[in-house]
Amino acid sequence: SSHSLSLMMMWRALPSVARNSIATFSSLSNASSNGLNRAASSKDMDPRVWDDTSNLERQKRRMLHRSRQTGWLETDHLLGTFAAEKLPTMNAEQVQMYSQLLQEETPNLYRWITDSEPIPRHLDNPTVHEVKKWVLSREPKKGAKETSE
Repeated sequence: SSHSLSLMMMWRALPSVARNSIATFSSLSNASSNGLNRAASSKDMDPRVWDDTSNLERQKRRMLHRSRQTGWLETDHLLGTFAAEKLPTMNAEQVQMYSQLLQEETPNLYRWITDSEPIPRHLDNPTVHEVKKWVLSREPKKGAKETSE
């Protein structure tokens, strides 16, 4: 029928992420109606304890998005370009350390990564220092003349 054909076309037009979410929801609904529902443990819900590679990739995508959406244009640009370049090669521990940095308030982030203020003790880790080093290597040198030709 034309109704089922249009539904099929709409289903195919959905991004795969949305289709997977719908399929997962559907299977959970079916399990629940069969009395097979179990409550998700806190480990299932906590992104800090993901150790599966696919979940690590998902977390990296979230970190990339968060890096580009800090609320300040300057940090959006600095952290967004850092994340696009460096996140793909980070391991789970480095992603965790970077995630801790992104949980901080944007004004503080900016001051720390631009070396306006020292990095606080709870964020003093190799990944945060890598972010700072990367940002400082891209800032124009103070006193350097800009040429416009």
